[in-house]
Amino acid sequence: MKSKINSSIFYHIYPIGMCGVPKKNDFCSPSGNGINQLCGELEKIKNLGVNAIYIGPLFESSSHGYDTVDYYHIDRRLGTNEDFKNFVQRSHQLGISVIVDAVFNHTGRDFFAFQDIKKISCGMSLWRIYFVFCYILSSDRIYGKSPDLVCRAYCKVFLSAF
Repeated sequence: MKSKINSSIFYHIYPIGMCGVPKKNDFCSPSGNGINQLCGELEKIKNLGVNAIYIGPLFESSSHGYDTVDYYHIDRRLGTNEDFKNFVQRSHQLGISVIVDAVFNHTGRDFFAFQDIKKISCGMSLWRIYFVFCYILSSDRIYGKSPDLVCRAYCKVFLSAF
């Protein structure tokens, strides 16, 4: 595997940006066509001498892709799981390997476990052990404008049980 990676020529795809999808996911619109559009570009990518694609983020998210909501489904703005399966199959037919930027340590505010923490309270939610809550000085504080602290939550562990 290491020698294959070392000899690969990668093409990076940020699909949410490349496919021109809406900036916000409303979680109710029908599936988009972005993955199918990318599938139509594979021959051009192959003609560049590329033999590997690094693509992502892909999972259902609220906005930019790194605020994941559902690790089991392709972001509806891009298409369906079946669309992505076809993309990978077509890539492989062309001799292109596919590596997914699966950001398992990122979740969004709409992620079920984070919603549970907000609803129940951090101390009582069973999901509290999967997040680290810490207070970080805001950039305004660094520049002397405000003493306010902002709370940020970071996903500590990805649960394989999701």
